Amino acid sequence: MRPEMDQLPGSCKNWFPVSRWVDVANDDYGVTWITLDAPMIEVGGPNGQDVGLPNQSVDLAQACGTIATVYSWAMNNHWGTNYRAYQQGLVTFRFILRPHRGANHGEATRLALARVSP
Repeated sequence: MRPEMDQLPGSCKNWFPVSRWVDVANDDYGVTWITLDAPMIEVGGPNGQDVGLPNQSVDLAQACGTIATVYSWAMNNHWGTNYRAYQQGLVTFRFILRPHRGANHGEATRLALARVSP
């Protein structure tokens, strides 16, 4: 899924679920980020705290520009109705970063699948 390009107008752009990996690349180089324990991200900046209005969302085209920044949304304490508003104890989050040349989504998928289901 490509933010902005593959989204319906008015859809949430504050957070994105990640199945296995995120790849940020151009024609020359990039990095594949495999997230094993935290399947939600923010793109462009930490914008999740700005939740409020139904269609309030990040302008990803403006936020990303030529620099793509991806943040892990490791824990959630926005919705206290079903969960505690705090989390305690030790928690481990595992990430794998792999630099590469050029964009190759097939290779990123193979790499991620090998890491999440060795």
